[in-house]
Amino acid sequence: MSLEELICTSGKLPADIGVPVLRNAGGVYNHRFYFDGMSTPSGSRPFGILAGAVNQSFTNFDRFKETLSAAALSIFGSGYAWLASDRAGRLRVITTPNQETPLPCGFCPILNVDVWEHAYYLKHYNKRADYIGDWLSVVNWQMVSDRYLLCRRH
Repeated sequence: MSLEELICTSGKLPADIGVPVLRNAGGVYNHRFYFDGMSTPSGSRPFGILAGAVNQSFTNFDRFKETLSAAALSIFGSGYAWLASDRAGRLRVITTPNQETPLPCGFCPILNVDVWEHAYYLKHYNKRADYIGDWLSVVNWQMVSDRYLLCRRH
């Protein structure tokens, strides 16, 4: 099974293995997604169809960054803030605790920010907001755009 299939069907597994499968598959999926969504600092921003979707859903790019940052800061403890597409192609910012993903809720993830303390503590200590600001400068908007286009096709 793929990671996505494991995540989405883990609730159908026996209770003694369903949660461990979800946590482990989610951990691998979330971290791959996170690292693949970054590039060298470029100061770039969404473009093309993705830029239009960001503007439609959040008014403008600055409002999107505020919304995503607020969501990431709202997570108590460990988890992720996600930019995801719903079935109609509208963008949403959602959060998940621990190693959960938006997949079982029917959302197609296109970007995530890891707010587990290990993601930022060595450089930013307990200043999560500083980490999120720095992280936004290394988002690979080409990858995010490609993911969004793929979501729209499915």
